[in-house]
Amino acid sequence: MYRLHSRLRKSVDPISKILETLSTRTVSHYAYVKIGKADRGNNKHNETAVVEVVVVVVVVVVVEVVVVVLVVVVVVVVVVVVAVVEVVVVVVVVKVVALLFRVESFLNL
Repeated sequence: MYRLHSRLRKSVDPISKILETLSTRTVSHYAYVKIGKADRGNNKHNETAVVEVVVVVVVVVVVEVVVVVLVVVVVVVVVVVVAVVEVVVVVVVVKVVALLFRVESFLNL
């Protein structure tokens, strides 16, 4: 039982490092509770707990990456839209000013 316990701890050690880097307390709490319960179980439960923790960590990391990518895409789209609107406003203002000068020059004749 001691060898199994030490083997589980060695296999979970990289997972613990990943969990420390995650900002989500819920995931790390879930993992520690899951592994803590598995320590009291048998060999099959220990392996299942480690697999479940790895799956949860992978899902959370994928979700965080997707959220970051979506935020970057939204920021880029907003910047492009603002730039296009600025160009359109400048073009409209220039055309209006040119039209006013034409009307003024026509009225002076």
